[in-house]
Amino acid sequence: MDERFLDRVLRASGVVAGLAGLCGWAYLGSLWALAFLLAAAWSIINLWVLACLLIQVFERGNRLSLLLFFCLKVPVLYGLILLYLLFVPIRPSALIGGVTLPYVIIVLKALGRFLVEAMGQKQTPPAAGTENGQQSRTR
Repeated sequence: MDERFLDRVLRASGVVAGLAGLCGWAYLGSLWALAFLLAAAWSIINLWVLACLLIQVFERGNRLSLLLFFCLKVPVLYGLILLYLLFVPIRPSALIGGVTLPYVIIVLKALGRFLVEAMGQKQTPPAAGTENGQQSRTR
């Protein structure tokens, strides 16, 4: 998985979250849509910070920026999810859907990439009794 793949996942997650929030607002109400969008935004930011942490660890190795990202992730993001749980009316489907959205997008994009590569590499064998895949027309 490269950085561009993760950028595409984060953008797709934002678009899908917005569309799902609009649909949820129309069908399930504004409180559900707000709870879903807040949970999805938290999850997208959490995934972005985790990716930045891993890039710092494996590519750059800068300990100061690693410490900064870690200090941002743990108290700030988990403090925000605690505030979410305390003050946003609990909608279990909105919370679970919003938090898992980016990870579902990752799985679907990876599965799509796998299927495209598998279909592109598969070649059909020539038909039996033919030369070079062309049938002879002898009667």
